[in-house]
Amino acid sequence: MKKCKLLFVFTLIFSLFFLLCVTSSFSATFNWKVSSNWAPDQLESRTVDHFVDLVNEKSNGEIKLTYYPSGQLGNSLAVLEMLQAGEIEVAVDTSNWLTRLTPELDVLSFPYAIRDNEHLARIQKSEWYIELKKKTYETKGINILADNGFRLPRHLYTKTKGIITPEDLKGVKLRMPDVKVQVETWGDLGADISIVPWQEVATSIATGLLDGADGPATSLYSMKFYEVAPHITLTGHTFDFVSILVSRIHWEKLPPELQQIMASCATEALVWFTDEVGKVWEADKAKMTQEGAKFYEIDKEVWMKKILEIAKKSEEKGQLPEGLFEKIQNM
Repeated sequence: MKKCKLLFVFTLIFSLFFLLCVTSSFSATFNWKVSSNWAPDQLESRTVDHFVDLVNEKSNGEIKLTYYPSGQLGNSLAVLEMLQAGEIEVAVDTSNWLTRLTPELDVLSFPYAIRDNEHLARIQKSEWYIELKKKTYETKGINILADNGFRLPRHLYTKTKGIITPEDLKGVKLRMPDVKVQVETWGDLGADISIVPWQEVATSIATGLLDGADGPATSLYSMKFYEVAPHITLTGHTFDFVSILVSRIHWEKLPPELQQIMASCATEALVWFTDEVGKVWEADKAKMTQEGAKFYEIDKEVWMKKILEIAKKSEEKGQLPEGLFEKIQNM
């Protein structure tokens, strides 16, 4: 009788162990966190959702990505540090934050350095840019997995008036991201620059802390900026891009076949974003116009003349490598 009981217990333990092994074989091998600062209903955030779904599906559960939008894991600078330390695995953000890792990329955030997305795509294929991506991976520990999320340009939106010429910026309390080249350049143009978290921009304009800000076209409606700053000047001053970043520490733990799946899903998700962005803008612009927003055009040659003066001074001060602004424009 004792032997039967022992046999039963042994069989039960073995069965439980077997079930645990089988269950674990079906569980995700890599459970990774994905961070962004975008609100869930923004197109960029929906693109991250798409990327997460693609990876979870195509890896057959070997990678399980969990998405944390709205800066839940930290702001852009904090997240970059966490990526480098391996505290989180993936972040999706805009290219202007890459300058914190690789200062040579500052020039891409300089107003009117980039004419359009076709120009930007040529820059990304250049030896100069490819070497900087490699440097970012080798010295900063972050893999720029995909960077083909081409956005519409950034525009200015203000509370009380349109900004038609650079002179109109004088004394305007303007929000800029905590990116050195943007803070310095817009300050040189005459604006009174404040650094305010992205999620607080609308409130800061409504309360008078700010007069306005700049942002990608697709954020104006989804973030309700037009409600507090209905004067939208179509400056088109910067073309940045969405990039998917992976911690090198975790990337090198993935087997090659999973690296390939991650890379192809990242590219596919950003292609989807680029295809959608134009459709969203046309619909958003129509809705904002109907709700009272005013749109202003500018003479870009007037702005460009001023920007060239500032770029030259930046080179003289050593803030930009000599000749780099012209080199970028000629690519």
